[in-house]
Amino acid sequence: MPRRTADQIKRRVQPPIAAPENRSPDPPPPEREKDGDGRLAASDFTTIPSDTAAGRVAQRRGNRGRPPTALSNVRPSVPGSLDEVYRVARAVLVAKLAPGSYTQERGILLSDEEVVARLVVGILKGAELGFAPMTALTTIAMINKKPCLYGDGASALIQSRGHLERMTIEEIGAIPAVDAETRKFADDFGVRVTMWRRGQGGPYIGQFTVGDAKRARLWMDPHREPWIKYPKRQLKWRAFAWPARDGFADDLMGLGIAEEMLDVPPELPTKTDLSFLDDGLRGGTAAAAYSPLG
Repeated sequence: MPRRTADQIKRRVQPPIAAPENRSPDPPPPEREKDGDGRLAASDFTTIPSDTAAGRVAQRRGNRGRPPTALSNVRPSVPGSLDEVYRVARAVLVAKLAPGSYTQERGILLSDEEVVARLVVGILKGAELGFAPMTALTTIAMINKKPCLYGDGASALIQSRGHLERMTIEEIGAIPAVDAETRKFADDFGVRVTMWRRGQGGPYIGQFTVGDAKRARLWMDPHREPWIKYPKRQLKWRAFAWPARDGFADDLMGLGIAEEMLDVPPELPTKTDLSFLDDGLRGGTAAAAYSPLG
């Protein structure tokens, strides 16, 4: 009987490993395309199916050192607790990125502790509206100790809720020339904003004219520079505020429009009437009774 070699014994004892079920062998990689100067074409890694081993290796190699091609999975960092909100507020303060409405009140600089507290309020109010922290701080302003939405932020909020069906913005009255000086605008010139809400018949209308601005002592006021440099835009936001607040109060959640609130003077402290304290001092008897000399 002929003797078996070691290789024959090994093949008989160890059968060949079968391929996994329901798995087709990887196809050979396609020939790489080259451009005109002989370099690999940009489609080199996209021609290999990503569900194969070769495709996965090529994808890993192709992503090395390359920026991501899509940012659809990027999500904002949202604090999950009050402590995290304070940490975000402190970071914004240290980075000196706090907006002016958070660092001062009517021109008076606030302490760091007050600034952090206002930043926390802005972030929390923004969270109620669905804003990420940084979006909240750039969209919400603190005016007269109240959080308010800038006009473009309020417009974006209303449109994102899906309640706005249609909005028109038109100039009314004697429309001035493009190069006309602000002080020469006619009193009847203004802006009308009309907003239709879904499911409701009549529109919400707001308009604001130069005459209205003069009555409110806003026109040509040297302390209100935006009204001098950008009068049409200021008229627009004042006209926008009325229908926005009347027809979409549920979207704004009680927030005023910043451009409107900036024109409202701050509330003066109420003076307490202390005249009743003088009643007992008029005759001089009470004064003598409290004299330190007796």
